[in-house]
Amino acid sequence: MQTELNLLKIVEKPEWKTVLIDLVRRNKMNIWAIDVAKLAREYLRYVKSLEATNLKVPANVMLACSILLKMKAAQLKLPKEERDETHEEILSIAELPELKPVLRVKEATVTLDELIKAIDVVMESTKRKAMKKEIERKAIAQMLVAKANMEKLTENINELYERIVKLSYKHELLRFSELLAGKDHKEIIKSFICLLFLHSQKKIIAWQDTFFGEIYIMLRR
Repeated sequence: MQTELNLLKIVEKPEWKTVLIDLVRRNKMNIWAIDVAKLAREYLRYVKSLEATNLKVPANVMLACSILLKMKAAQLKLPKEERDETHEEILSIAELPELKPVLRVKEATVTLDELIKAIDVVMESTKRKAMKKEIERKAIAQMLVAKANMEKLTENINELYERIVKLSYKHELLRFSELLAGKDHKEIIKSFICLLFLHSQKKIIAWQDTFFGEIYIMLRR
């Protein structure tokens, strides 16, 4: 069973409207007085028939079915036991987001236009929530990447500092080129960035006598 649906893609597609209108037409329902409970049953039967024949059910059709079942439960004011049973019907279709009750129907029927608009409202709300969730997910991912990069940078800075300290026991004045033996282009850049951090942290003194010349390094005693 799919545990997470791409809701942003689901709500952009119109399959659910096509199915809904086709079911209304085939069952010869009055478009000015749609029986929500009956339509919900027919919609669920249609979805299960596709599943029974191993046909792929469009995700937004499943979402619309879930919305209709919620409407049915709200309209009929089902007791808790039957509401739970309806919820099980929804879960048997797909793992869907928790939906708040929609279209509080006072009469037994609604117009087709009202019904489509009500489902559209939920679809749009679902889309906004999905977009917010996706933005939050990306922000968390970026934060974790930044944290990992900073931890790695700190590790690299400490490694360079330890190397400078070790070499300083033999020579008080060091050349940056001495620290780069066997390093490739990327490692040289990384070492230079770490050197700048050490200089800004006042752990070392670093300078050049000529532009683009050798960089000299001394520990701060």
